[in-house]
Amino acid sequence: MAPSTSAAEPLLKIEGLRTHFDTEEGVVKAVDGVDLELAAGETLAIVGESGSGKTVTVLSALALLPKTARIVEGSITFDGRELVGLPEEQMREVRGAEIAMIFQDALTALNPVFTVGNQISEAIRQHDRVTKDEARERALELLQRVGIPEAARRLDQYPHELSGGMRQRAMIAMSLSCRPKILVADEPTTALDVTIQAQILSLMNDLRFDSGSSIVLITHDLGVVAEMADHVAVMYGGRKVEFAAVDELFAAPAHPYTWGLLRSLPRLDECVGEQRLLPIPGVPPSLIHLPKGCHFRPRCRFAQDICCEEYPQLREVGPGHVAACHFAGDFADEPVCPRSDSRTPGEGVAAGG
Repeated sequence: MAPSTSAAEPLLKIEGLRTHFDTEEGVVKAVDGVDLELAAGETLAIVGESGSGKTVTVLSALALLPKTARIVEGSITFDGRELVGLPEEQMREVRGAEIAMIFQDALTALNPVFTVGNQISEAIRQHDRVTKDEARERALELLQRVGIPEAARRLDQYPHELSGGMRQRAMIAMSLSCRPKILVADEPTTALDVTIQAQILSLMNDLRFDSGSSIVLITHDLGVVAEMADHVAVMYGGRKVEFAAVDELFAAPAHPYTWGLLRSLPRLDECVGEQRLLPIPGVPPSLIHLPKGCHFRPRCRFAQDICCEEYPQLREVGPGHVAACHFAGDFADEPVCPRSDSRTPGEGVAAGG
């Protein structure tokens, strides 16, 4: 868990963020009214299926959106400074130096025609007034810090010459090169074997406590969330549907989507003798043509008539625990594993909508 902090104001605060993409088929509401807060020294996990709006939320904060995207409304403040509408020149001073990002695929994020040492040195010189030799020396120290073997030799190698784990470590080294206050990690363990995953997560935890940085962890891996996070925001259909401390979320999920994510995973401490898991039926909705009422309704095994008519607002179900569901928490005692008499998905849902 995070070291204790006494800061009254969050380090990063996102309020009412709406980020849309203009396409030939229509407007994609990738982020549709999201509120998030990140305290100093904290790790916030943002979870959800692909297309739920996790990455677009943080790309909006970093002003790294593609040309087809636009922030329709909302506020993003970092350390009391408004980032929405900030000129690009000023945004470059924040991006990398104050808020750094570990991208999902290090092989595509790193430039293939420059050596690893060149790229890390460039990031350092972009924000600090140091010579080439000083930047190279710091790059070497960073590679050593993240545990890359034969770091001096790796400095002069190209990304394709490194293994997946070493590329990811090099990305982390680059992200830490200017000692940022916030480190954004977008699926940092994707495509890595479990041994390397464990090493990367341990490294991020060590660096977090050593530097005091906050972490925003974007992932669909609930095992990683349990290991790393202090608080969890669950997103679905471009909206935040649940938020809680990590222990509270795992112990008592209040939204059917969170319940489904947890119940779709095998557990060693429950379900002895049972044969089936409980998958979430269907697929995530189109962000152009969202379902009427609750966006999760077509896939929800607890849906009722009211879910077809109006989108539920976030409501408190416990201290610091909110969920956007008309029946938030009412299903907490449902069995972890389905049985032959389990309710079928969508039972009780009115037709239409």
